[in-house]
Amino acid sequence: MRLISGRSHLNEEDAASEANDRDACRDDAKKSACHCDAAFLKLFNSSSDLITISSMKRGTLLDVNDSFLRVTGYHRDSVVGHTELELGLWPPARDWAKMAEALQRGPVLNVEVTFLTRAGERRTGLMSAQPIHLRDEQCLLTVVKDTTEGRQ
Repeated sequence: MRLISGRSHLNEEDAASEANDRDACRDDAKKSACHCDAAFLKLFNSSSDLITISSMKRGTLLDVNDSFLRVTGYHRDSVVGHTELELGLWPPARDWAKMAEALQRGPVLNVEVTFLTRAGERRTGLMSAQPIHLRDEQCLLTVVKDTTEGRQ
């Protein structure tokens, strides 16, 4: 590439080389993103912690992991598309309102929460929540470490 008068003038060979470099960078970025997505998916599915992803705009659950389903007793199709408040997961609702307010200031880390299973069993856990951007949507990633057994 030659610089003349502070402006770039590319010959055909330089232009082709630059286009190849851009394509290689784009391909590397896509591969890196795919690896990150694959790693996130493995972590999401294999974690013993309860993990949910919800829409910040609508408040509805977009996905939950198998640990969430196992501990709470819900089936995936009965939670996806519903809010956690509709399901009655977080008693009392005012505590969830405080949590939502705290999230406006940033991530919430290791806050003790009480949650209810589908059968109405009260369980205790440490919750962390972080806003994330997923598929062009602002979402909330919530992780709850169930501490119920250790408290009994």
